[in-house]
Amino acid sequence: MNSYREFHMMWWPLFLILTSVLFVSMRIKRAADPDSGQKVRESRIFGGYITGLFAIVLLATALMPSIYMGVLIGYLFEFVLASLYYIALYYAMPALRSKISAVACSSLWLIPGATAILTANYTWRANSPLLWIRFGKGAAKVLMIIAAVYFAAAFVLFARSIISHMIYRKKVLSASYPVTDEAVISILMQEAELTGSFKRYVPDPVVSTEVKMPVAIGLFMKKIRIVLPDADYTPEELRLIFRHELIHIARRDSHTKLDMALLCALFWPIPQMRRSAQRCAEDLELACDEMVLRGLTEEDRIAYAELILSRPSESKGFTTSLSAGAESLRYRLREILTPETKRSGAAFVCIVLVALVLLFRSAGLSVYAGKGQEIIFGKQDAAAAIQWEAFLPHDGDYFLDEVTIDSEKLNEYLSGLELDHAGWEDPEIRRSPEIKFYYHAPQGKDSMTLSLGNDYIMVSGKGSGAMGIYRIPGGLDWDFIDSLY
Repeated sequence: MNSYREFHMMWWPLFLILTSVLFVSMRIKRAADPDSGQKVRESRIFGGYITGLFAIVLLATALMPSIYMGVLIGYLFEFVLASLYYIALYYAMPALRSKISAVACSSLWLIPGATAILTANYTWRANSPLLWIRFGKGAAKVLMIIAAVYFAAAFVLFARSIISHMIYRKKVLSASYPVTDEAVISILMQEAELTGSFKRYVPDPVVSTEVKMPVAIGLFMKKIRIVLPDADYTPEELRLIFRHELIHIARRDSHTKLDMALLCALFWPIPQMRRSAQRCAEDLELACDEMVLRGLTEEDRIAYAELILSRPSESKGFTTSLSAGAESLRYRLREILTPETKRSGAAFVCIVLVALVLLFRSAGLSVYAGKGQEIIFGKQDAAAAIQWEAFLPHDGDYFLDEVTIDSEKLNEYLSGLELDHAGWEDPEIRRSPEIKFYYHAPQGKDSMTLSLGNDYIMVSGKGSGAMGIYRIPGGLDWDFIDSLY
């Protein structure tokens, strides 16, 4: 039973990670393969994960701070590593573009989001960090003050990006009207079928006088619109326009831009982050071009290049556009007209993905939360009021035996403990037997449960000062615990 539980909690998550990485590799290789045909499905590395995860963890922490503070701290460490990753990728990308496909290059910008999902789903408790970075009581107070000011500035910057996008979206759509030409809608439906990612809902096409170049605008599928300028396009041009924007929508490229806006806000002192966001947008366009032109003739490539050159650049908010900025236009046109044979890059992406998962798990943050008296007992007089029922593992197994314990000495010990909010939990919480203490309160009072592992304590019940899982720096004094029963 122990060996099965150990396998399930430690090796099974790693197996799931490997399976996920191999699946991503196959999808990227297929998307980058010029012989795979015209049907293009979205990559399994999606944009939007970073923003979504951050919002969920932030909301959960605000509602239940004692329970989720450690989770938030853990993700903050991942965001720091993500910023370093993006800076390195910014400088490495020119060389990578000459070696691997644009699809793989664009996927590299999405890896931190995919890594955060893998870490949360599979390895949150699979193994202990190699290094703990601890902020003690004094450092924790200073850290909280700095963090409050820092993240207030980040919030303002990100909110400004969101508001700017909403204003632009409202401006564009308020001056729009739906496309009713059946021939145009027929072309859109044909391209949606070829793209292969719109089984339930195809974005509506509209015409707006507020855009100069075709754009896709919106973050939610039923709210997304493909916006055309008030201009005449040939059926061939419409086919290329719709294919381009549908591929962007299928790959969730607008969500990737949202992620990058969040990271630019979070790491506003780092100038390379803004440049990384610009380079990411360029790679999203290059990957889209690569997919659009698959299987097309040289004449089609020339027509596509002329279409890009026909209108000025326009990319505002979290939108995708057929146009190109001045800095990337020359490179983009060269790739369209004289494409070079490159490796798919799928293996490289997967190596980076695995390396980043391991790096994210290499260290954990630990921030002082308080003394055991205030966290475990709150306002209760621990020595006088709490009489514990103790349960120990039965001969190393997972069945528990009730034993008699010296509650007074235990309360004194627990009251003096320094407890931390921690980014990672001890794997023993899932893999090993725990000592459990129960306080069955008299009628009218709240009961409480404690679960103790090697270097953590889990506090639950309404009688506790703050429910949650806390790290014990230095671990439990097991000799003292053993002397109590």
